[in-house]
Amino acid sequence: MSGLPPRTDPAPRGEQSVAESTLFSSRDILVATLLGSVLAGSVLLGLNYLALRRQSAALLSIILGTCALAAVVVAVIVLGVDVLPGSPLWGGLFIAAGTAVAMSALAGALQGRALSAHQETGGRVGASGRSVVIGAVALVTVGGALFIALALAPALGPGDSVQVGNLTVYYKNGITESEAHRTADLLHEHGLGDKLVEIRLRRVDGTPHIRLNTDARDTGGAFRSLGRAIALHTFDGVPVVVDLGTEERGIHESIEVDAK
Repeated sequence: MSGLPPRTDPAPRGEQSVAESTLFSSRDILVATLLGSVLAGSVLLGLNYLALRRQSAALLSIILGTCALAAVVVAVIVLGVDVLPGSPLWGGLFIAAGTAVAMSALAGALQGRALSAHQETGGRVGASGRSVVIGAVALVTVGGALFIALALAPALGPGDSVQVGNLTVYYKNGITESEAHRTADLLHEHGLGDKLVEIRLRRVDGTPHIRLNTDARDTGGAFRSLGRAIALHTFDGVPVVVDLGTEERGIHESIEVDAK
C-alpha cells in the first residue's frame, strides 16, 4: 500500500549500544587529568575507546598513560625537585596543568571526529561527574603508591651515610650514626678508605653485618682481620659478620667473626 511509510530495519545491537553510551569530552579529560594525573586522563581515553568497540586502542591508552606517569615520577626523583620551576608545590602544579592541557589536546586529536559522529547519531558527550570521580580515584591511587614507595625506600636503599675522606659508610637497621662514624674513622686511620671507598653496616637479628663492595674472597684472612678490628673498635667485641659482594652479583661470601 503506497500510503504506508517505508520500512526501516532496527540498527544492529552493537550500533545501538554505542549510540546509547556517553563518551567523555576533551573537557572531561582535562578535569580528570588535572585531578588524577595522566593516569586518569588515559583511563577516560580508554573508556571512550571501549564504548567505540576499539578494545586494543583502549588497552594501549591505559598502558601508555601509566608509562608516562612513571616517566614523570622517575624524572623528578632522578633529577630532583630543583628541576621544577619555582617551589616544589608550584612546580608540581605547573606539571599537572601542563599535562592536563596536553591530554585534552591529545583527546581532541585522537577522538574528536569520533565524538562528533557520536553526537550526530544521537549519542551523548560529556560526563563531568564521572570524570571527577575517576580523577579522584586516580589521585588516591597515585598518592597511595607514592606513599608506599617512600615508606619502602629506606628499607630498600643503602640507608643514611657518614663520610670520612673518600670513604662513605652507609648504615641502617639498628646501626647508630656513632657506630658508623667509629667504623669510618678506624678504616681511615689504617689507610683503608681509599681502597674500600664504600662500606655498609646493618643489623640482622641483632648481629652487626659489615658489607664490603668487593669481588675478592678472604683467601688470606685479611677481611676476617678487618672484621675483628671493627668488632673490637665499634661494637665492643660483639661478634660480627663480614659480607663480601658486589651490587651486580650480590653477596658471594659471609665471614662470621668472633672478636674474642
